[in-house]
Amino acid sequence: MSTRIALTVGVPAFNGQRFLSDVLRSIANQTYRDFVVRISDNGSTDATREICEEFARRDPRFQYTRHDVNRGAVWNFNELARTADTPLFAWHAIDDVASPNYFETCVAALESRPDAVVAYTRSGLLDETGSQSRTNQPRLPLDSPNIVTRFTACLSPMPYAENALYGVIRTDALRRTRLFGTFGGSDRAFLAELSLYGPFVRIDRELYVRRQYPATKSATAVNEYNTGRRSRVALREWRTLAWNCGSVWRAPSNIGPHFSLYAAMLRRLSREWRLYAAELAIGCRSFISSLRTQPL
Repeated sequence: MSTRIALTVGVPAFNGQRFLSDVLRSIANQTYRDFVVRISDNGSTDATREICEEFARRDPRFQYTRHDVNRGAVWNFNELARTADTPLFAWHAIDDVASPNYFETCVAALESRPDAVVAYTRSGLLDETGSQSRTNQPRLPLDSPNIVTRFTACLSPMPYAENALYGVIRTDALRRTRLFGTFGGSDRAFLAELSLYGPFVRIDRELYVRRQYPATKSATAVNEYNTGRRSRVALREWRTLAWNCGSVWRAPSNIGPHFSLYAAMLRRLSREWRLYAAELAIGCRSFISSLRTQPL
C-alpha cells in the first residue's frame, strides 16, 4: 500500500453476520490497494463485531467503530461519508460482493474523466439463496453532459443494475450534497442531487453483485429501517420530491438552468399523479388511524 491513501471504503453494518465475512474478504482482495476501510457498526446484536474485529486485526487497512445505539441506516451511511478524508469515497453494503478489480476499474474511469463525479459498473443480482441472475435493463443517460437529462433520469426509481450508489465518488462532489434524508427513497434523491455536479461514468462490465430481497417491507417499515424509529406516515414520493426541490434550490447558479430542473419535476408529478394521490390518501388514513388508537 502506498503512503498516499486515495479511497475510503465505508461499510455501514448492522446485524450482518450472514454475509459479512464474504463481503470484507472481497474488499481485502481488491487489486486496487490505496484504500482504507471504515466499518461503522450500528449497534449490532449478532456476531458482526467479532467478524469485523478479526479483519481489523489481520489487515491494518480495516478500521472498526461500534456505536451502542442503532440510529438507523441513514445516519450510518451519512456518518461514514462525513468522516471521509480521502479524495475518493465508496459505500459498500454488507451483503453485496465486488469483483477483485472493481475499485481499480472505477478509479481508472474517474482518472480518465475529470468532469465525472462518480464511476460504477453494471451489477448482477443475487437472491437470498445465492442464485445469480443477469439483467438486461436499459442504460440510463446518467453520463449525459446535459444536466437536465441526468437529473430527470434520477427522479424515478432506478433498476438495481444501475449501481451508481455503490460506485466510487469524488469526495468534494459528495460534500456538496446533503447526503441521505431520513425517508425511504432518499438514495434516489441523493443521486439526483449528485447529478447536478457532474456526469456519472458507467463501465459496461458486471463487476459488482447486489443481493436482492423480496419486496415485502411496507413503506413505514422501510422508514423505520432508515431512521431507527417508528414512523406513522411514510409519504415516500412526496418527501423525495420535496428533497429534490431543495437540492435544486440550494445548488449554485452556475450549474445550469434551474427552471428546467423544476420543470422536469413538474412533468414527473403530472405523469405520475395517481401515484402521488394514492400515497397521500394512504398517508392520511394511516395518520387518522393512529390518532384513533391513541389513549385518551
